[in-house]
Amino acid sequence: MIRNKYILIAFRLVVGGMFIWAGVSKIIDPLGFAQNIANYRVFPEGISFFLALILPWIEVICGAFLILGIFRSASALLLSGFLVVFLVLIAVTLIRGIDIDCGCFG
Repeated sequence: MIRNKYILIAFRLVVGGMFIWAGVSKIIDPLGFAQNIANYRVFPEGISFFLALILPWIEVICGAFLILGIFRSASALLLSGFLVVFLVLIAVTLIRGIDIDCGCFG
């Protein structure tokens, strides 16, 4: 466990900023992100656009919470869950032989 509060603040700023950047880049182009989601060929048709509208806002809000130091544990847990799900989706897609852009930053 890291005990130096300045290192923890730096980590929160970097990770929170990364998720804000990723989320905003998806918010700017929801149709492009919806297509990235559809390219995984995992979700039922029609749900991609709904996910493209919701997921980036969760990334931005949780990233901001990390930076501001509020709801840190919940935000970190939710974003960690996102990372695990995205990692599994990418791995499954690659195993299936589908070469796609992950859509991580829009």
